[in-house]
Amino acid sequence: KIWVTLVGTNQMGTLDPDTGEVAFYDVNHIAGLSPINHLIYSTVLSADGKCAWYSQVNGSVACLDTATRKIDKHIPFPEGTGPRRMARDNQGTLWVALFGSGQVARIDMAKGALQATYDLPDRAAAPYAVTWDERRKVVWVVNANSDVIYRLDPASGAFTVYPMPRQMAYMRQLSIDHDSG
Repeated sequence: KIWVTLVGTNQMGTLDPDTGEVAFYDVNHIAGLSPINHLIYSTVLSADGKCAWYSQVNGSVACLDTATRKIDKHIPFPEGTGPRRMARDNQGTLWVALFGSGQVARIDMAKGALQATYDLPDRAAAPYAVTWDERRKVVWVVNANSDVIYRLDPASGAFTVYPMPRQMAYMRQLSIDHDSG
């Protein structure tokens, strides 16, 4: 099945491409916010397919159990942190761009626990998305407010900064060619 986030209704949805079946599932709700104000944003499936992780810009990162369709794990973030696009590595870690706080979060997917946050060299960079690089075992981070790409080495916690050739890049996604690197 294909899993999607539905921003306007604060729900997860599935599409079965073989049958055409579509289904919708409620996720956590923050008191006082309308469904659209939760801004459910990104989704990543666990390696075993048992958990559909999602981010909410105004709240949390959580796991919807794909069998029970109930919230299995929930990691709340302070208001303004802004979890956005996520990626998982092959060791069971979920990496999350924290747009509002200028950080990257490291979540243990099996435990559903926040392991660490890494401060970007420029906390005003507004990290928009992360990409796991299996070949180099690093996290690439693209930003909305800075004209650089960051490379986070999880082993050391160190960042390498790659300046872009022009201003106003406003990068929203980064992909890696797994053959050439």
